[in-house]
Formats: sequence, structure tokens, C-alpha cells
Amino acid sequence: MQGGSAIYTAPMTESGGQQQATTIETTLDALQSTFDDNPRSDSWRRNLALIAILVALFGVAAWQTLIGKDVAAELVQFDLVSQTSDEHAWLEPGFLQVFAAYAQAGNRIRLQLRDDSAVSAPSAALLSPSAAGPKSSATLQLTLTGPGANGALELSLMFSVLGKEYTSVLEGSVDGLADLASRATLQLYFWLDIDPYSSQDSQTARREIPLNSTAARHFALGSQALRRGEGRLAVDELNRAAELEPSHAMVNAALASALELAGYAGRATQRIRQAYAGSQDLSREKQLAIEAQLRLSERDWSRAESLYAALAAFYPQEISYGLSLATAAQNAGRTTVALEALDRLRKQPEFVGDPRIDLAEAKLWRRVGEWKKGVTAVEHAIEKAQLQGHRGTLARALVLRAQLEGDPEGGGLELAQELFSEIGDARGQALLLEEYGDRHVANGQLDRAIVAYNDAEVIAQRLGNEADLASIRQARAIATDLAGRLEEGYTLKKSLLIDAQRRQLHARAAIIKENLGVSAFKLGKLQESLDWFDSALQDFQTVDDQIGIAWYPYRKGRVLATKGDFAAATQLFDESLRNAREHPEGNLALHTRYELARLAVFQDSPTAATQLESLVMDYHAEQLYLDEAATRVVFAHHELIVGRRDAALAMLDEAQRVFSDSGSVYYLTRALALRVRAGDLGACDELADQVRTLEHREDALLGRAALQYCAEDNAALVSDLEAAQGAELFEAMLALTSLQDPALAESLGHSRGWVKSAYWLERE
Repeated sequence: MQGGSAIYTAPMTESGGQQQATTIETTLDALQSTFDDNPRSDSWRRNLALIAILVALFGVAAWQTLIGKDVAAELVQFDLVSQTSDEHAWLEPGFLQVFAAYAQAGNRIRLQLRDDSAVSAPSAALLSPSAAGPKSSATLQLTLTGPGANGALELSLMFSVLGKEYTSVLEGSVDGLADLASRATLQLYFWLDIDPYSSQDSQTARREIPLNSTAARHFALGSQALRRGEGRLAVDELNRAAELEPSHAMVNAALASALELAGYAGRATQRIRQAYAGSQDLSREKQLAIEAQLRLSERDWSRAESLYAALAAFYPQEISYGLSLATAAQNAGRTTVALEALDRLRKQPEFVGDPRIDLAEAKLWRRVGEWKKGVTAVEHAIEKAQLQGHRGTLARALVLRAQLEGDPEGGGLELAQELFSEIGDARGQALLLEEYGDRHVANGQLDRAIVAYNDAEVIAQRLGNEADLASIRQARAIATDLAGRLEEGYTLKKSLLIDAQRRQLHARAAIIKENLGVSAFKLGKLQESLDWFDSALQDFQTVDDQIGIAWYPYRKGRVLATKGDFAAATQLFDESLRNAREHPEGNLALHTRYELARLAVFQDSPTAATQLESLVMDYHAEQLYLDEAATRVVFAHHELIVGRRDAALAMLDEAQRVFSDSGSVYYLTRALALRVRAGDLGACDELADQVRTLEHREDALLGRAALQYCAEDNAALVSDLEAAQGAELFEAMLALTSLQDPALAESLGHSRGWVKSAYWLERE
């Protein structure tokens, strides 16, 4: 059973109805050019306010005409019971689609379809402009039976309002579905005391539905799959409709949406251009809707936002306009506008069970760093998608939940994988592979992560999806960094930044700049690193990315600590801890505690051991095994300083096992260098192999310094080093290096911060 609601705005005369519709379309045309202005300009705000005022005025006028009428209903709930065979199951969504086109002709009624009766119906009591205004509701029960042996369909209508019931039975045929829907609409208009629509309105409505009955069937099924988030099925059905009616604007527009959902961004743009070229005979609303979809596909965010803002203001009952407005505003970096658009949709009672609003909100919260709010929204999306049986939406929501908080219930990603496989969603499978890659990185399985990213990239390339490709390549660049191929990762990130800037993806560009700062830091380009972080911070502030802003003190603090400015670094890390209370995403507090613990070791603090022990336990509890192992290396350094050599070597054994399994070469270098400094000269050959190709400047420098202990004629100095502590250890190391490599010793002498920051854990 399917159904929805009809927003009944006003019973009006033919002339009155035409006049109001003309006024709306004229106003839309007049406002179109002003919406092309800068979205932050005063004229843009004034015109958006004007639209809101016009809508409010029309609403008041409508309610005033209702007072005193026999029928005083603003909301008509309707359900369609289909008594058809499986072969003709498409008639249910097909009839509703045509019914919606006719019912909305002339802007008298707005229909909102839903796909499952399990969704609770909106409240019958709606707010009116006046406390004295009517607040009743009506219901319409549609029963579609057939087709019979002779191909006939029977449509039974039962209308209930103000305690009265009206019934009617209409006959039609499969090929005459549009005629049947047209007569049903006229019957509803009669009951609602609305004058019939004009012949011109009828013709315009008819153009929204394919004339070919087979094409109409595929159009209906494809549109239904699209609402449920099943992109692959929607593409298949709508492609068949387009083959039969290749120039039909509404078919091409729906196919473009399906292609976009399925990940075929390039093909989607081509298809919406076809729709735009053939949209001249549609209503002004549909023309503007298709143009807005085109601008969104072409990533003209400002133009798309202005068009969708106008459409959403005049037609708040059309959910696609509000969702698209949020998408355009979000990509334009206007978070507040996007949130307001979603909030308005949520307040519409007829959308109470639609999971797409919550999913869109969760994505937005994730982008701006409000992960707790994102988790709340995505949980609502999951619940509603399960109720409605929207498999595609459910699968995407499960992946998003894993991105926000892991997989708390267990099996969520496995279920998403099953659903993507069932509905043939290649793009969803690519997103899932990217998430698996992220999990492998967190677990220290870099080789597996890079394989997952490569597989995801193959799918995204086949689909031609630039946005997904950029996201996957950014994740692969991070894993490449962690695996020790820093120059490769740095080059890849620069190309990703150029692409993001070209496509005006401001939020993504900010994140890439932050990652470029991390790469520059690893390569020893400290000032360049700070420049990237400062530029990223400006962008984060512009797009209101709270996570990026919260992480800035941590990023900068690490660079200053490496330079040896421990006091300034400590202040920044303290600020980072304060930020983490409100924005704990990405384990900011844990990683900041790690940096503070390192400083405690270098400054011979009596609390260092306690800090490190707590960190090891917390990282293990979060299953962040690379971080846990890196902490063990710092702990081993502390144990060596205080003379507990055996304990230090035991910790290094455990850390090296993790680093070897993960393929993290520079983490492994740190452990080997410390092992050699502890007097285990058996590690010299392996350390030499590691240092030979190492790109991480800090680790290469420390590895070369440690190799000086491996010279046979320095055995006595090595013995002295084992007994040295604190500053003595550093000076003894410097003295030993001077004997072997004066140039290196001079470098170390001028860069003590490099040495004292020996075991720096890089996090993306």
C-alpha cells in the first residue's frame, strides 16, 4: 500500500486560480536574476525574505477564503490499496505518479508521495495563520483493482471530511492510466469545492508523464527506486523509459538523478543537459527545477542554491527542493543555510518518516565536525529507512554511522555490504571499500588499506565519479604516507588540492591543505608545514568546520615541539585538550595526550611513566594498534633513560611486531634506532636497510645517528651510552656522532629539537 498527503491551499475560482499561479511564476522570473548575485549580499537576503513574505501572504489569503466553506481541510491524507497481480504491481506507483501530476496542475494541490504505510501519518491538526482558522483534515482512500480479463481497471474513491463520507467508482485501462488519474483528480476537486483545472493545465500535466504506457511503467518503477535510494535499479528502469521516449524532459531529469545516485556523475550531467534542452513545454516550476538540477550537476553551487531557495520557498511540500538546497548550500560552504533548509523540511508533518532528511543532516554534521549530532541524525535515518524498506538509504546510513562512531552494534557494515550487493550499487560498494580501508589504517594494516583503496578507486574510475575519486585518493595518500612513501603522498595531495579548488569544494580543499601540512612536516619542511596549517585554518573558519579548527593547536604544537620550543608547544597542546572536550572526534584528546607524554619524557618529568602507561591502555581499548605501538616506543625511550634496559627492549619487541605487520617503515625505523641506542647492535643491519630509502627526514636523521653506534671501534662509547641518562645521553650521542660524521654532528647540534622529538607519531 502506498500513499501520502495532499496539501490543500485554497478553493478558488478559475480566474482566481490562474491569477495566483501567474503571480507566483512572474515573481519567480523576476527574482531569478537577483538570486544570481553574491549569496552573501544584502540583495540576496532581501529577496529571500521577499519570497517568504509572498508565501505567507498567499497562505493567509487561502485560509481566509476557506472560512465559511463546507470543506475546511488543509491536509488530505490518502492511501492507495492496490489489488493487482505481481505482473502489474507497477500500476500502484504508476497511478500515483500520474495522479500527482494532474492534482498539482494549476498549483491547487501539492502531493507528497510515500512508499510504505508503516510510516506514521502526519498530525491531522495543523497550524493556521489565525487561531480562529480551521484545523480539520480529510482522508482519501483509493482502491485500484485489476486489470480484469478484458484489461479493465476499477478505481474506487472514498473521501471523508468533517464526519461526512463520499464515494465514487471509476473505470479505466492500463493504457489509459492518465485518463483515469485525470478523472479521479476532478472528482477530488469537486469534493474539495475546487474549480476544474484549465485545458492548458491538463496539457502541461500530461507532459510530465510518458505517453507510451511501457515507458510510463519503467518511469514509475525507476522513480520509486530513486526515492528508496536504489540507484542501480533506478538507472535500469529509467534507461528503458528513456529508450522509448528519448526526448522526454522529466524522464531524462529522473535518469540524471539516478545516475548521480549510482555514481555516474559525468553521464548524469549529460542527461540533465538533455532534459534542460527539452523542458520548454513544461510548467515554469518544472523548468526551473530542471535548470537547478543542471546547475547542481555542473557544480555551479551559487546558482543552484538560488534556484532551489526560490523553489523550496514557493513549494515547501516538495522534499527534493529542500534536500537539493541543502546540498548546494553545503557545497558552497554555507552550512547555516543548509541546516535551515533541512530544519524546514523536518517541520513539515508530511515528511515525518522520510529518512533522506536525517541522512543529509548526518552528512552535513560530519563535514563540519559535529559528530555527536551526526550520530543522532544517522540513527534516525537508519530507523526510518528500516521502517520504509529503503535498502539503498539504509546501506548508506550504516556506512555513515561507521564513519561517525565505528560499528557499535557489530554487523552494520556487513549488512550494508549485503544491501549494496542486492541492489547492485557499485558506488555504495566503493564507499564501503573506502571505509574498510580507513579501518585497516586505524588497525595498523597499511598494506590491506592500500589494497582496499585501490579497489575502491577502480570502481570510482569506472563510474567516472570525480568526487568519490578525490575522497578515495586522499585516503590512499594518507596510507601511502604512513607506509613511508612521503614524496608520493605529498605529490598526490597537491594534485587533489588543485582538483578540489577547480571544483570549488572549499571544505574538502581545507582538509587537503591540512594533510599537506602533515606531509611537509614529515619531510622536514617545517615552515612550509606551518603555512599549510595556517591556510587550512582560514578555510576551516570560512566553511565553519569545527573539527578542523579544533585540531589546529595540535598540528601547530607538534611543529613547535619539533623545533624545540617546548613551552609554546605545551600551551598549544593544553588548548587542544580543551578543544577536545567539545570536539573529541578523531581521538584528538588521546593524540594530544601522546604529545604531552613525549614532552614529559624529554623533560625528565616524574609523571611521564604514568602518562605513557595510561595511553597504552587507552589506545588498546580503542583498537588503535599503531598508536599503541608508537606509544610503546616512547615508553621504551623513557625506560632506557631511567636505566631499565630489559623493560625497554621488551616494549620494543612488541612495537616492532606491529610495525612489521603494518608495513610502516618509519615507525619501524624509530624502534630499530632506539634498539641500537640501547646497545642491541644485532639490529644494525636492518636499521641500515631502513635508513637507506627512508624519506621521513626526522627518522632518517635519527637512524643515521643511531648507526654510528654500530662501528666496532666505538664499543666503549656504546657501553657508556647504556649508562647515560637524560641530557647526558643526548650529549654522549652527539659526541659519538662527532667521531664518525662531523657534518651530521653539526646538524644535530643546531637541531636538538629534531633529536628530542625522535619518535614522532604521524597522524592524518
